[in-house]
Amino acid sequence: MNNYSIDSAIAGKVASIYTDEQNKNELDDIVKSIKKINDSFGLVDLPEYSAPDFMRLENIDKSQTDIENEAKRSLEEYKNSSLSDIDSSIENQRVSLEKNRDTLKKSKEDAVNEVSSSYDAIRNNASNDALKRGLARSSIVVSILDAFNNDEIETLNRIGKEYGDSLNAIDFELNALESQKQKAISDFDIAYAVKLSDKINQLNDEYSKKQQEIIKYNNDISEKEKEYQDKYNSLVADIQNKNISNATKQSELLSKYGSKVISNYTKNQIFNVLDNYLANKSKSDRISILSSDSIKDALGSFYEEAYKKYSE
Repeated sequence: MNNYSIDSAIAGKVASIYTDEQNKNELDDIVKSIKKINDSFGLVDLPEYSAPDFMRLENIDKSQTDIENEAKRSLEEYKNSSLSDIDSSIENQRVSLEKNRDTLKKSKEDAVNEVSSSYDAIRNNASNDALKRGLARSSIVVSILDAFNNDEIETLNRIGKEYGDSLNAIDFELNALESQKQKAISDFDIAYAVKLSDKINQLNDEYSKKQQEIIKYNNDISEKEKEYQDKYNSLVADIQNKNISNATKQSELLSKYGSKVISNYTKNQIFNVLDNYLANKSKSDRISILSSDSIKDALGSFYEEAYKKYSE
């Protein structure tokens, strides 16, 4: 008895033909199932798919300490600038006063030197004149020189007092600068406390208002979600009870259920079909099937989401 064996290359081709045919049949089945779902409402054109958006806003959780710190941060530049202005003002006054004091000291020195020089010249002239007259030791000359000396002393005392009073006034102002600075800082602290309190109250009001807006928005979303779910459940029930047929008008469906409900129900049914066919496929096979033009056409606006889901 002869033993026959099939060439491996031929066997591979046969297997490949069988696999390709099997994939084609599955692809046709998927497309038919999707089209059947698309046609199940009797609609000329299904609404463009739009996923229901029920994203809620997160609550803002702020403590009173958080709000106070935020208020302080918002006033930080104002505070630093104001304190810097106080320092600059005091420093400018100090520099100006010290400059005036130095100027007065120099003026006093010049005035004393000028008076001393003048009286020295007058005394020398008187002495020389008396010497020429032979009266160098005369009591008259001595009296004249004493008068000049007394007048010089009086003039110098007057100059000393005038400049001394002015210099004392400047020293008093210089000594008062630190007290003036502390008072300016104290006044600023009071103004800052008022401004900070106003800012905290403002932020509390804004926070409270924002919280109320979030609560209202989330409540509205909950109502929309419930309305959507009620309509979705109603659609499912009507389909199960065969209350919808190919004769049902598109306008009636859209009016009763809304486009989002219909498109999302359609998507869920289509994805159930894809789950059944693609669940046990390899990634490369899923991508190959999803890359088919017939699948793209059948899925329409659902294609992008389907490809992303099943190609991973």
